[in-house]
Amino acid sequence: MEHMSRMNAEHHSVVHYFVLFVSITLVLCLLLFILIFIEPKLRFQNSIPGPTIPSYLFGHLASIKPGSFHKYLLDCRNQYGKTYQLWIIHRRTLVITDLKDVRFITTTKNYPKSSNFISSLNPLLRTGLITVSNDIHPSQRRTIAARFNKQFLTHLHSHLETELARFILKLDKAADSKQILDFDKEVTAFALNVICRVAFGSSVDFQGFQNDGKSQSVDFPALMDNGIRLTADYMWHQPHLRWLGKYAAPKLYSIVAEMRLFCNEMIDLRRNETPQQRKLRKDDDLLDLFLSIPGNTNEYICAEVATFLFAGHDTTSHTLAWLVYELCSNRDVTEKLNAEIQSTTMRSVTHCLNDTASVVFEIPDFEQVQKELVFTEMCWKESLRKRPVVASGTYRTVTESVELPGSKVFAEKGTDVLLPPYVMHRDEDVWKNSKLFDPERFTRENSIGRSAFALQTFSSGARNCIGQLFATHEGITTIATLFRRFRFQLATDSDDITEDYSLTMRPKSKSMRMNLPLHVSIR
Repeated sequence: MEHMSRMNAEHHSVVHYFVLFVSITLVLCLLLFILIFIEPKLRFQNSIPGPTIPSYLFGHLASIKPGSFHKYLLDCRNQYGKTYQLWIIHRRTLVITDLKDVRFITTTKNYPKSSNFISSLNPLLRTGLITVSNDIHPSQRRTIAARFNKQFLTHLHSHLETELARFILKLDKAADSKQILDFDKEVTAFALNVICRVAFGSSVDFQGFQNDGKSQSVDFPALMDNGIRLTADYMWHQPHLRWLGKYAAPKLYSIVAEMRLFCNEMIDLRRNETPQQRKLRKDDDLLDLFLSIPGNTNEYICAEVATFLFAGHDTTSHTLAWLVYELCSNRDVTEKLNAEIQSTTMRSVTHCLNDTASVVFEIPDFEQVQKELVFTEMCWKESLRKRPVVASGTYRTVTESVELPGSKVFAEKGTDVLLPPYVMHRDEDVWKNSKLFDPERFTRENSIGRSAFALQTFSSGARNCIGQLFATHEGITTIATLFRRFRFQLATDSDDITEDYSLTMRPKSKSMRMNLPLHVSIR
């Protein structure tokens, strides 16, 4: 009896301590939730304007619809002014569009990329140039920048000729068959071919004319596209799951594994290259540069290859697609562009792509692209302004408590700041009639007095886009060559094309299963 009583007492004691432990744990969790998720939001809610917080747990994530984050940012700017605050779960983010503040953040102080931004891109890009820390970035960039010179652009121009031959043949077939062509999809494959050839000396062909081996056993452009979309979800819609690592986004990590396989194949082929193969390539490329640096591991080189594959094709291809869309929608601009292109004396070239396919076409010389196609370049810049592909821009963290010089907003140390080009490029104080596609705003006369920080497509400061001259040369050459030979017409109403934003912003048809459906005809 006494033994039973002792056992009951011990049982009640265990239950009592268990209940006490659970109660203390719940109280601590509640206190942590209040301190991390609620108290900061209450403390800063009246500090500067911003939309009402719909959820103390997720912040404003609940208000952001997939594919339209850039429009949400613009709507908030229109309602709350050039500087306002958002909450991404527990992190406060200041959205900055005042150009004095942009200069201060990117150039004067060069604040580091946000840890939230870096961790979001880490699965896809690892420690490439976009995501590397400010401590390592200067030396890494100097090494790569030494290769981005006029010789590299000349090298680009010769490879552009080869890839344009393939692209033109595909457009010829679409014109002959009168089939609707998804221009965004095809120009993405073209741009991926270009960066693979120019930067990494790879002969892979994503345009479908040759197959040189196992690198093309998968649809790599579609693979990269899925990786970009899943990374956007990882960044904006599932940041609360990031601590789970690969278990938070198994599809993304599976795609990344396939991309690494592709990158490692290119690296291994270069490491095992014979002297005869090396002679055929003539010039050194970025892969030679990465391999020449002592201590560079395959993991690091793979990260840089993935970074340049992403940044070197996705942004350029969608900018080209948006430019063609705008030209199809603005007849007066297109007529002026055609007048410049048709009056330029171009070089006629012949390319044999395989035993049965050859094409003759005209392409501008390197110097013509650099100096003569002035209005074509203005059209390119206007596309960059109106449809900045990286619409939400750079994401930085303030490393000191400071008052921003333009808006006079006080930013506490550790605050994230977002600098969205899509919003800045629709500032009527800087860009009059910003909704219009007007290349004339980039004439020398109309550019006088405009801030050097007004066009933020390539960002600014020490961490601006290292490949902007590359992209510009590729864009101008491609538009001049294509419009010399073809006429383009939308295969749907212009209002049917919408802006679809993941990590990058691309056109997308609402009624057709295409991004940019076009009719193509030969002049």
